[in-house]
Amino acid sequence: VNNLRNEAEVTLAGERTSGEYREALASCLEEAQKLKRIVDHLLFLARAEAREARAEREEIRVKEELEALADYYGPKAREHGIGLVAACPDGLRVSADRTLLQRAVSNLVENSLKHTPAGGNVRIEGAERDGGIEVRVSDTGCGISAERLGRLLNREGPAGSDGGGLGLGLAIVRAIASLHGGGVEIASTEGKGTTVTVRIPAP
Repeated sequence: VNNLRNEAEVTLAGERTSGEYREALASCLEEAQKLKRIVDHLLFLARAEAREARAEREEIRVKEELEALADYYGPKAREHGIGLVAACPDGLRVSADRTLLQRAVSNLVENSLKHTPAGGNVRIEGAERDGGIEVRVSDTGCGISAERLGRLLNREGPAGSDGGGLGLGLAIVRAIASLHGGGVEIASTEGKGTTVTVRIPAP
């Protein structure tokens, strides 16, 4: 909100060219889109905590979903010089909410790409676990310090930008896993990378 206000105030403080006005409006639009995403996340968390949200389960071919996400984020990964691959056994299926599962994995992939330098790698893996599945997103990025990781694991607040920006996104992933009766595990070494595992049990 401050960014939006400051951009508008600076632009209105004097006469500008049409190009400068367009540039300012584009900057305000970008900030508004960021703000909308945050609001959407918070509304989802509020509904999940109030038990108003629920998982609409259907049978999902896990390999197809993970490969589709890798294809979607492939151009962004290549643009930043990051390797991105998906690996999953053929025939692995799970009963889950397709949209929510995509959202959870997307949050993790986006975070990994954000915090992995050029030359690094991000890997999406699916595996069977006790009749359900687990999806792991691992990277060779900056990792999370032991102190911040402890706060994330102990769920001290929404974490905001804690854990290198993982906090709010991880809260969303946790809520989605919880709606399916599952959970989330995090392993990270500062300077070496992070792995987040989402467990979706059989219904």
